[in-house]
Amino acid sequence: ITTADTRVCQDPTLKTRQECVAAGKIWSAAFLNASYNNNDLTDDPPLPNQNPKVDMGGLLAGTGGTNSLLELAVNTNQFGRTFQDRSHVFSIRSRPPEIPQNAHIYNLNVKGKRGNIVQTFPAVEYDFHPVDLVVGQDDWVHFQWTGNDNTNNNGNNNGEGTNSEDRHNIVQIANLGLNVPLPASEASMFDVQAEWNPHPKNLPGNFDGPRDQQELVRQFALVKQTDCLEAGAISGDQQRQNCEKLNAAAATIDLGMLKFKPGVYKYMSSRNNNFSNRAQKGKITVVNSLSVPPRPPTKLTARSVENAPEQVRVEWGPHGADDYVTTSGAVVPGRSEELWNSMDYVLQVSSNAGEDWWSVERCADSVSAKPECDASG
Repeated sequence: ITTADTRVCQDPTLKTRQECVAAGKIWSAAFLNASYNNNDLTDDPPLPNQNPKVDMGGLLAGTGGTNSLLELAVNTNQFGRTFQDRSHVFSIRSRPPEIPQNAHIYNLNVKGKRGNIVQTFPAVEYDFHPVDLVVGQDDWVHFQWTGNDNTNNNGNNNGEGTNSEDRHNIVQIANLGLNVPLPASEASMFDVQAEWNPHPKNLPGNFDGPRDQQELVRQFALVKQTDCLEAGAISGDQQRQNCEKLNAAAATIDLGMLKFKPGVYKYMSSRNNNFSNRAQKGKITVVNSLSVPPRPPTKLTARSVENAPEQVRVEWGPHGADDYVTTSGAVVPGRSEELWNSMDYVLQVSSNAGEDWWSVERCADSVSAKPECDASG
């Protein structure tokens, strides 16, 4: 609840925002420290004291009758604090030189938080994202996610492994109804065309360098944990080096990029499959084409134009643009995340029952949430 009333200059000798900005300094509550504790609205800079009384520049007076000062609801123990900080930091890295400039890279990460559906509300339980990914043979999938080491906002939410921590891994399963991973020899998901390993050299664990199928299965299952306890030394799921529960894994994991062979691959997280929680599972489909072809448009309609019987109005939406109904009953037009796959739509007409077709020029460049155009002929 930081407000403009509780900000000061990075340089304490500058008393107004105008002076502060003109000097190239920052005007922010971040610089409001204990040295200002005794300031009030009469000081320079003016800062609210506890529940101050104001006369609005002399207009009001505490004389009673029909006149009174105003008391402001200001708790100086709270002003200057930030509640429910939802700020995030992310970095954008250059494309690795090993990955062609024209190759599509799909990001596969994790959404949700620790807990069951009641405990996580209004958020969601753990899940992979996208949960059902479709890619082509020339496409790459980047497996990376970040987590929280302090999710304990409602008590210890239901989950496995170290309390209050997000941890994930990926093991292949035969179908989405199963909960036991395939043997490494059958984990065809990791028999890939190519892989890119981002792990720096000379770090503990020797996770850098080329990875064959067996090493990929191991890294995706154990997510680069080190100093794991032997099986006989594990006595509880809260032990930090209990790698069976992924407790020794980092909150942020980058497993690099894989270029898959055609097929359908199902996978899950071995940790986040608690009985009371939604299973954390996903599927990757690799089609036989080099890339995923744009899917056909949706909600295609054609109707005659009023007062212009020789014209037809054609309307359509991109794949995934079906309308949906909100909880209040309002109908909202959909917006597809796959819209970028469609470079353009072409409308063609025929005047001889489909034997010959030609494009309607003015119906090009119609990629939008609600493409439409009129065609004559």
